[in-house]
Amino acid sequence: MKQPSAKDNALKRCVALSRKLRRDLTNRDTQSIGVGGGVIFRQFGNLALLNQEIRTKYPNIFFDAEIPSEEDSALQHEKRIHDSKLLFITTAVVGCKVNKQSLRTVERMCDKLGMTLVIMICADSTSKVFKAGKIDKRLIEKTLVTRDIRINDNLYLNAIKIQAKNINPLTGLRRFAQGRGSFIAPSPKQTLLTAPRSQQKLPHLQITTGAITDPNYESASYNSMRLAKIADMDHVMGGVIVEVVDNECFHVRHVQIKNGILVDLGHAWGPTWDRAMPAKAVVLGDRHNGSRDEICHEGTLKLLRLLHPESIFLHDICDMAAISYHERNNLTARSNTIKAGNLSVVPELRATAKDIDNLASLCRKVYVVKSNHDEWLDKWIDTGEFVKHNICDIYVAIEALRAKLENRDPLRAVLRNVGMRTKKVKFLTRDSEVRIAQFLCSAHGDEGVARSKPGGPAGLERAFGSGVFGHSHTVCVWHNILQVGTSSFMKMSYTRGLISWMQAHVAIWPTGHWQMYLMIDGKYTTGRTLGDGKSV
Repeated sequence: MKQPSAKDNALKRCVALSRKLRRDLTNRDTQSIGVGGGVIFRQFGNLALLNQEIRTKYPNIFFDAEIPSEEDSALQHEKRIHDSKLLFITTAVVGCKVNKQSLRTVERMCDKLGMTLVIMICADSTSKVFKAGKIDKRLIEKTLVTRDIRINDNLYLNAIKIQAKNINPLTGLRRFAQGRGSFIAPSPKQTLLTAPRSQQKLPHLQITTGAITDPNYESASYNSMRLAKIADMDHVMGGVIVEVVDNECFHVRHVQIKNGILVDLGHAWGPTWDRAMPAKAVVLGDRHNGSRDEICHEGTLKLLRLLHPESIFLHDICDMAAISYHERNNLTARSNTIKAGNLSVVPELRATAKDIDNLASLCRKVYVVKSNHDEWLDKWIDTGEFVKHNICDIYVAIEALRAKLENRDPLRAVLRNVGMRTKKVKFLTRDSEVRIAQFLCSAHGDEGVARSKPGGPAGLERAFGSGVFGHSHTVCVWHNILQVGTSSFMKMSYTRGLISWMQAHVAIWPTGHWQMYLMIDGKYTTGRTLGDGKSV
């Protein structure tokens, strides 16, 4: 009987280890089984040729496979995307294994709703598992994106090669949104930023998806270990749902997958089941009663009735146009305020009181977050400005002053005075801390540590770690920082030129799932992902 050669013995040991790891071997792997560099050089030529021989003879032991590069395949995928009105878009990281439970959940959702599953691709070139051109073989037959694909005139899939470990995957990409419209790019992180636009145009969004593959960022490079640790923490299992309305308009929203469960529009999906799941809380875009957009408001009420939230958080509930600090020294603006009939704060306060009562009927608890516009009432009292103001507001001022002297919230006091009836409302202070799941929901977003300016989402992250904030009217998803938009008109007396504002709200579930709803003409969905009889 012929004795196995040295090459056969080395190959046998390497195959056994590859079968165990289900991937190509590294130099460290082969050394651990006594197959050193010298043996590999003499018997196989180099490590790449060894791995190639194993893949050729034993392809079934590997979890990954070559990404199809044929032109016909790419064209087929593009047609599938163009023909679909409902897309679930996620990212596969090269060399990483698919999370089986998450994939089963997404596949079930797609099958039941007629949704197309789209896989974008990114890589971590410093990872031990990096293998150019290979992804988990379970995804090979899916709709793969290997080049830019336009979904409609205002949204496209940007197949730019982004490093999976990039702390901010959207760095330097704003110009794509400004020049070509909204885009979705591949990354295991979920981010959303807006690019400035004219007030007449649809939003210019920059979005990354989250992943369908498990994190594996281990690197032999010392310089990459820090980034690997951060990347592992920021890795999000999930994707982006896109609903195409027509050739111009679309709806888009993130979903996260935790323990194989995702939540979309108040409906939870698992690998073998689905059911309604009421929201723990909804944080509404800054209310600005007095400048509230009624179209957005009607859509918001439909959303709240769909989500059945336990609590609602309100930011900037008043516009305070009559005592606006934006306009106090602008005679033209003040004249326009008077012409519009906003000389008194009373009508706005009555509208605010009614708004809170109505919202309280849709939940168990309403939280009013202390906000800068609401505090204009405090400043009006503290500075004595009320003595120079319209005499019809003197009774409001007296009530607010009395509350201030008695260490009560002046806004709460005057709202009670003008008709607010609900007892389900709590007015928070600047020092309040209310968290829903992991998210702080009690800070407005205009102040950071020691009342300093936070300096955008990165500053909010440094100050609070995670949370949902208002104030800027500019939506943002940045790690665990979520910024809602506004409920007001897009054009205000103090806005001009380009804007990045949006009307948007955030829902949070007790499981830690969250979702941001971008309101376009009062709509947040086409209703294609909802069951029969549910309102959109």
